[in-house]
Amino acid sequence: MTAASPNPVSVHPVVRTHPVTGKKLLFVNSTVTTRIMELGRKEGDAVLQFLYRHIETPEFQCRF
Repeated sequence: MTAASPNPVSVHPVVRTHPVTGKKLLFVNSTVTTRIMELGRKEGDAVLQFLYRHIETPEFQCRF
């Protein structure tokens, strides 16, 4: 844990497989996802910005 973040550091894949359906899904969140480890900072930031915009599409959301 760092002074800048109250959350512990965690590493997980950006693309995961749903345990029931077997479908691929995005596992990113603009609040907590800070980088893609396999990419350089500049390229990773560009991909994350693209993904954040993509997941904002209303058809991809379920709200209660």
